[in-house]
Amino acid sequence: MSLAARKVENASHEEFEKHIQAALLDIEVEGFTRPELTGFYPLSMSSRTQVYKGRLNSFEVVPYFKDLYDTDHEISTLFFHTRFSTNTAPAT
Repeated sequence: MSLAARKVENASHEEFEKHIQAALLDIEVEGFTRPELTGFYPLSMSSRTQVYKGRLNSFEVVPYFKDLYDTDHEISTLFFHTRFSTNTAPAT
């Protein structure tokens, strides 16, 4: 086992979260600088919270994220934001 793996294995929860954040920053560097990853958008990462992002209609949220149906998957809160577009130009 590598030294880095041992550090993570023996880390406190707060230290583990810091490792996750460092990994996200490394992923972002690759995602935002490599041309073949244009459009790649890394999500938030945490061992405590799952973050789903998608451009969906409100009725598409639960069917799209199928793991929300899993009875072993615990959900304390589910939020979604709906934005409506009127497709009108702003008045001047």
